Amino acid sequence: MLLASIRRESIRTQGALLPRKDEPAEGVGIAVAYDLRNSGAIPSTERGMTKPSITLIGGGLVGALLGTLLARRGYRVDLFEKRTDPRRAGFAGGRSINLALAERGLHALRQADLADEVLEHAVMMRGRMVHPREGASGLQRYGVDDSEVIWSVARGGLNVLLLDAAEAAGVQLHFGQSLASADFDARRIRVIDDHGIHREVEVRTCQRLA
Repeated sequence: MLLASIRRESIRTQGALLPRKDEPAEGVGIAVAYDLRNSGAIPSTERGMTKPSITLIGGGLVGALLGTLLARRGYRVDLFEKRTDPRRAGFAGGRSINLALAERGLHALRQADLADEVLEHAVMMRGRMVHPREGASGLQRYGVDDSEVIWSVARGGLNVLLLDAAEAAGVQLHFGQSLASADFDARRIRVIDDHGIHREVEVRTCQRLA
């Protein structure tokens, strides 16, 4: 994960990244850009203060869900994704096989009140079939009963559902934009769009998380 506080073009963003209290989140192919003005709570928009801003790079499953949760917590979120919008162009990606959704994934979806909707389109997988050479095939369960199962769900459909949720929460989605490079020493990142146009972003402070 790339963690940076930025001043993008002439617009200065502000906000705070809120990792888990016990440990930072693992890197999952997304970049988060933020400007930490102070370490206090999120400013209240009811008092007329500006919403803090966070920029996410990567609009896959994790980026879309994270954007939804941050927007619902009061952040102004911009999300940049290098692919075209799968809701309009169709889902295209190397990972075409269905996603196996376990309890920890469902827990994340519950935080955004999306688990029930996802499960409506999922197929329960109780275990795996084992086929010994001697014959006598049998089911090897993942758990003791149907409370311990995993769920098969279409990756593209799940991504579309999460993007819809992010947009409904107020996330600004920018497709056809990718992170071309990050220079931690010079404190600059470079973004390129699908027309080959480059744009540099000044980074005030930068930190890489494992």
